[in-house]
Amino acid sequence: MFLSDKELEAVMRNFLDESLDLLIGMEDALMQIRENGISTDDVNAVFRAAHTIKGSAGMLKLNHLVEFTHIAENLLDAVRNNKISIDESMITLLLQVKDHMEQLILFYVQNIGQEPDQFLIEKSEQLKVQLQSYMESPIISHSTSKQEPEIEQDLEILQDWYVSIEFDQSIFMIGMDPVNFIRYLSKIGEISNFVLNTQNIPSISNINPEECYISCSFDIDNVGPKEKILEVFEFIQDDIKIQIDPKNRDFQELHSQEELQQEVFDLQVQTAQSSTPVNKTTPTDAEPTVSIASSSTLRVDSDKIDVLINLIGEMVIANANVVQRASVIQDGGLNESVSAVSRMLEEIRESAMKIRMVQIGETFGKFKRIVYDVSAKLNKSIELVINGGDTEMDKTIVEKISDPLIHIVRNAIDHGLENSEQRIAAGKNPKGKLELNAYHDAGTIAIEVIDDGRGLDENKIFAKAVERGIVDENAKLSQREIFNLIFEPGFSTAEAITDLSGRGVGMDVVRRNIESLRGSVEIRSNLGKGSAFILRLPLTLAIIDGFLVKVGSTHYVIPLDMVLECIELSPTFYDDMHGNNYINLRGAILPLLNVREHFSEHGERRSRRDNIVVVQYADTRFGLIVEELHGEFQTVIKPLGKIFRAIKGVSGSTILGTGEVALILDIPTLINHILTLQAKDS
Repeated sequence: MFLSDKELEAVMRNFLDESLDLLIGMEDALMQIRENGISTDDVNAVFRAAHTIKGSAGMLKLNHLVEFTHIAENLLDAVRNNKISIDESMITLLLQVKDHMEQLILFYVQNIGQEPDQFLIEKSEQLKVQLQSYMESPIISHSTSKQEPEIEQDLEILQDWYVSIEFDQSIFMIGMDPVNFIRYLSKIGEISNFVLNTQNIPSISNINPEECYISCSFDIDNVGPKEKILEVFEFIQDDIKIQIDPKNRDFQELHSQEELQQEVFDLQVQTAQSSTPVNKTTPTDAEPTVSIASSSTLRVDSDKIDVLINLIGEMVIANANVVQRASVIQDGGLNESVSAVSRMLEEIRESAMKIRMVQIGETFGKFKRIVYDVSAKLNKSIELVINGGDTEMDKTIVEKISDPLIHIVRNAIDHGLENSEQRIAAGKNPKGKLELNAYHDAGTIAIEVIDDGRGLDENKIFAKAVERGIVDENAKLSQREIFNLIFEPGFSTAEAITDLSGRGVGMDVVRRNIESLRGSVEIRSNLGKGSAFILRLPLTLAIIDGFLVKVGSTHYVIPLDMVLECIELSPTFYDDMHGNNYINLRGAILPLLNVREHFSEHGERRSRRDNIVVVQYADTRFGLIVEELHGEFQTVIKPLGKIFRAIKGVSGSTILGTGEVALILDIPTLINHILTLQAKDS
């Protein structure tokens, strides 16, 4: 069967998604083996990933990937059969193998129909030589051909068998492909007299693409005892019925292995092209009904979700206009209907936003490998501790925060944590500690990168900033401001430039990327004890619940999760202020920011009184002086144009039901402004 370019691209995209998931599991299992020692489950997970990818690649005729993965699979098979012991150097090699498999897969997906270039081929050969060196170790009681690596044959009496296999209908749902098992058997024996039973395949209108309907039987010659055949199916022993007898059968229908692969592949493509099987309204005896099994997960292109979120955003804006007009008409029945629609729209909005929410644990999990590689390169012993991996945040934010996090972690390992000798001399545990924490805090997601290393030296940072002309030598800066100097372009206190850090490129990009997500980054440090980088990010970038206020002729939206309370700025408060920008609120000092003054608002004052909206971000709370309170408001975030992006204190805009534009206040930036003013006053 020939596939169109569009169909082949779809098959390759599915192959990419499934393979990347398997490679993530493979890396995680290898890191588990390194941290906790060898376990059967982890070794099997590594083997299963390589085995499944090789089988899928073979079906797609990705020959170089099949050949390379086959060598790795041989080594893993020997490990799981206790013929070779796994050690630190082998784990390092297998991690490199995993990386190279990913490179090969990406090449094939991006260059459909082509074979890898010379660079990838040379890299494959280098890794194959290293893999082969383990296979040729005296520990192994078998020989391997250097020209054509094959699966190891135990020194046992070769026998011939007749095999009959019936696959469970749910075999596809657990990520297994019958063709891969048959292909693997052909490597340890000679398959002939292949019979493919397709009698259980229902009519096309009743086929469920997620179910398997085939069974098969065949001869396999020159193989060891039946246990060797059963080993191939140990991962799915509960999902098949297999019978193995000495060979002495007659056959009515013969198929070659190549024909079987093509038939199963054709069937998979045909069924995959029908995204939703159509059931007959009135089933007949000749056409039995087949119940469609539901899956617990559904893979959906993120672009489709983005379109859905955007449409819901437009609906929110349109609904605000309907609510506005209904309030003018003052019809009881209409108002009740509008309220019902508004409630349902809010539920739809919340449900759609949850689709975009993913756990940050997967991103955190990648740092196990990063810490392993970087610490090995720098000869440092480091323990990585991860907390809050189940914390959820918008997928877009998770993707965009990955690179800044990597840079902060690498800096912590390179500059923050000492080597074992230095730590012992300082009276510390020889093994450094690096923590990654995530948690919800005041309507935001807080991500912490904490190390127990040497900490930041305020004097050294300030001196370097003066040397670079970033600040004047007579400037009076708070500790917070001095620490923030490391985010200035070109700033670095590194004594030597390495390939990891020291060129002064990166931390300014880190802050810029975080602020582009409407987030902030804070540094806390104790010299000699360690440092903490705290990133605070919004839960989502699309739609938020806001609190609508007005100052003069301008509407402003405050993120509702940050609002603590609203109070009237009474004459008593004004008297107590004595011209200062703070009040005594129930025994605590509350700094104030006058929105009219801050944004130079010249619109006419319509309210006789002012109000204070008390907000909190991180550990800081302050009050915004506004004039009118309009209450909760579903806010669709619209980015500002290039002309307005330099405005400090505004993170975006939204459209009200009246068609007016409201500005969304950037609370983190306003807090930094207040803290700067306080530092200058002190």
